[in-house]
Amino acid sequence: MAPSANQQITQPDFTVEDYVEKARVLRALAMRRLFTRAAVLNAVVSMMTGWVAGLAAVWRRAALRRELEALDDRLLADIGLRRDQIPDVVNAAFRGHADASPTVAGEIHLAALVGGSRTTQAKAAGDDRLVA
Repeated sequence: MAPSANQQITQPDFTVEDYVEKARVLRALAMRRLFTRAAVLNAVVSMMTGWVAGLAAVWRRAALRRELEALDDRLLADIGLRRDQIPDVVNAAFRGHADASPTVAGEIHLAALVGGSRTTQAKAAGDDRLVA
């Protein structure tokens, strides 16, 4: 609707700087909401990743224990272990070597604990060739 002849057109009370400032405030609020949600999501994903890694380590540890406990006493003696040493061997296999695969880390510690054969020691060092 066009203003009548008697009405005056008034200037708005806001300046360009006011609109710019309002836009900055709205942008800051939007960014804060975005990053707050992203931070919460990142924290949840990180926590779940830690849980999964922890469960995987528990399962690998239990599998190693089951495998060693399944061996008879004569086979354990052949590799230089007694049945009562199994928990210590399992714990040592998962201590340190976080960047190595569980198999390599286990072989490194097992070789160190029982003096391992040259084949086990070579395999633990990353050499897949047969050792005579």
